[in-house]
Amino acid sequence: MSNPIFGRWLLLIGTLTAVCGITLYSQLGRIVDLRVGLAVLNTAVILSFSTTALGLLGTLIGSVSWARRAPLVQVLLSGASAGLATVLLAEFVDINVHGPTAILLFVMFAGALGSVVILFIAAFRFVQRSLSK
Repeated sequence: MSNPIFGRWLLLIGTLTAVCGITLYSQLGRIVDLRVGLAVLNTAVILSFSTTALGLLGTLIGSVSWARRAPLVQVLLSGASAGLATVLLAEFVDINVHGPTAILLFVMFAGALGSVVILFIAAFRFVQRSLSK
């Protein structure tokens, strides 16, 4: 599972899956306007949450798999970039827990967690490399 190609593909597939879940969640108001029934709405809600959560989990696993084998400078830049993107998302997007932007709370949590994990892997690899010399 430490193959860098596996990590890259899992990053891509996880991100696309999370984007699909976020897009479905943002369209729930239109599903309500269609008056199709409560069962369809409940299915769409469950599907949007599960695809977002599974996509974010896949992205996190893919980033850990990639960070274990990638060059250390790239790992540091990726961890810092993910943290900066999370901070900018929290600062500039008005997240309303009662609206379609509520799903971004999961994205912010996953971004912060991913940034910390990637930077921790980079620090561990740096210390390990320093001790082996």
